[in-house]
Amino acid sequence: MRILLETSVLLNWIGNTEKITPRMRDLIQSDRNLVAYSPLSICECRIEEAKERLSMPGDLVRAIRAKDFIELRFTSEHANEAGPLPGIHADPFERALVAQARIEDLTLLTQDCILARYEVRVEVV
Repeated sequence: MRILLETSVLLNWIGNTEKITPRMRDLIQSDRNLVAYSPLSICECRIEEAKERLSMPGDLVRAIRAKDFIELRFTSEHANEAGPLPGIHADPFERALVAQARIEDLTLLTQDCILARYEVRVEVV
């Protein structure tokens, strides 16, 4: 399976380990799966941190890269796909991740069941 980690799943994996479900662990650790993250997740985290809604490790990028996930670039094609998506989810970062998953033919690994309402492969864990 080709997986894109949604932001909350990525955060749980790098530091909030009590929220890691057995299914999440199995999918991320399987040698059969390619696991990617989006730099948009880093942007979202830093914005939430600046608003004092989230506390992050000092070097978030290093913490993520230490996990050996593939970094997925956010391209003009992704942006073009995200814009017209229906307003199912109010968070523009979630919508952008949906667009990336659609364009790159990835399964979005998430804890947000609302994302399953988009036309994208989703694994809710």
